[in-house]
Amino acid sequence: MLFHLEDLSLEKCAEVLGVPVGTVKSRLHRARRLIREGAEW
Repeated sequence: MLFHLEDLSLEKCAEVLGVPVGTVKSRLHRARRLIREGAEW
């Protein structure tokens, strides 16, 4: 939500969430995969 809807950078998302940038990237990747898999039914 922060990255796509609020247009925050990965670094800013990490700062807001209190997690490393790598964690933000992992969560985005997982969310995109789940959306893609859900859309393929």
